[in-house]
Amino acid sequence: MKGNVMKKLTLFAAAVALCATVFAKPVDVNAAAAAPINLQQVGATDTAVSVTWTTNVASDAYEVQISSTGQEATYVTKTYYATNGYNIYSLNPGSTYFVRVRGRNSASDVSAWSTIKVDTAPSKLASGAVKQTTAGKTSVTVKWPAAAGATGYYIYKAATGTTDPWKYVGATTSTSYKVSGLPKDSQYDIAVLPYRNAANKDNVAIITKSFYSTACVTTPSAPKKLYVDRYTIKKGKYGTQLYWKPVSTSANTDGYQIEVYTINKKGKASRLVKKTVKGYVHVSDGSTNYGSYKNTKSKLFTNAFKYRVRPYVTINGKKVYGSWSSYCQYVPGAFVKKLTRSSYGATTGKLTWKKVEGAKYYDVYWKSSKTAKWKRVAKKVKGTSATVKYKPYTIYNYYYIRAYDVKIGSKKYDSPKHTSSKAVDIWNIYSVIK
Repeated sequence: MKGNVMKKLTLFAAAVALCATVFAKPVDVNAAAAAPINLQQVGATDTAVSVTWTTNVASDAYEVQISSTGQEATYVTKTYYATNGYNIYSLNPGSTYFVRVRGRNSASDVSAWSTIKVDTAPSKLASGAVKQTTAGKTSVTVKWPAAAGATGYYIYKAATGTTDPWKYVGATTSTSYKVSGLPKDSQYDIAVLPYRNAANKDNVAIITKSFYSTACVTTPSAPKKLYVDRYTIKKGKYGTQLYWKPVSTSANTDGYQIEVYTINKKGKASRLVKKTVKGYVHVSDGSTNYGSYKNTKSKLFTNAFKYRVRPYVTINGKKVYGSWSSYCQYVPGAFVKKLTRSSYGATTGKLTWKKVEGAKYYDVYWKSSKTAKWKRVAKKVKGTSATVKYKPYTIYNYYYIRAYDVKIGSKKYDSPKHTSSKAVDIWNIYSVIK
């Protein structure tokens, strides 16, 4: 019984083996190679492209060819490769190529070609290629040379000197761009990235990874708080110093243009000075920086005048000006000529001064020492002399003379009044009469 069972099992095993031999499909090691599928471009630089495809079990290797025209005779074999991707180098920037791939097997059978178009990225912009051409109060304009093969350019901005990330601004097909909406008196780095619309991938842009930016500035804002002071040229001789407080920053201010107009007795202005001074600030009072201009033209000492200032920034070697400030209208005090007294012990004397053109009348102020308070000792004098107080038996007495109702344009102005805190009337404060 046991022997019969073993015999039956042996016969069954033999039958199974026979069936497997008869009905199983043999493996053909020489099966035809299949064309690659999903061939696509996955990357690019300005001189290289990357392609990938899906492998199949019937191919042992892949042949990659490239052509600049797609014509059969122009294809060049780059490699025989066993994996599913390849980088092709030494290409021209911003160019379209044709890449095709086919499979091969161990029997040297080849498949049909799979073909796509590919693009390299546009050429890189050279360092310093992006330049600012002009500026506005809240805008800057940049230009650059065309990048080979670029179909457009992406523009980015970031505040200069900060860690702020680059912010996309816009795109253009031109080689210049105006970036608007910047803060006043600001400095921004503007970057330009060339791109090329890809032949494949539904016009997805291929961007040049390397880019260069340039620091750009808006036009400087008009200065404020204009005022006038004097400076000593030499003993007994003074010059005029004009001041203003910058509103802009040192980054977007390289200097200033000043216009000074003298005023005749009819109130009409005539330009006396048009001058450019370099530098953002020139003096400081310890807490505030000021721009300034020194002038020695004598007409400013005796005539009413007005002046204005506008800042500039140099862009590509050219001055780009900001707005003019408001005019500072100024009427100088009258210059004291001399004091005549009858004796050393006299308590009064005759004070004479130079005429301020256009003045209707004058007030005279006096004090007996530098620390004393000013007192008005003559009021509404219509001439250029007056009898004034004098401290007897002293060497020094101090006077200044205010001029009134000097016409500048359609309005009338007076000399500034001296205060103990600041010498506003610049011409005759502390005039010493011996």
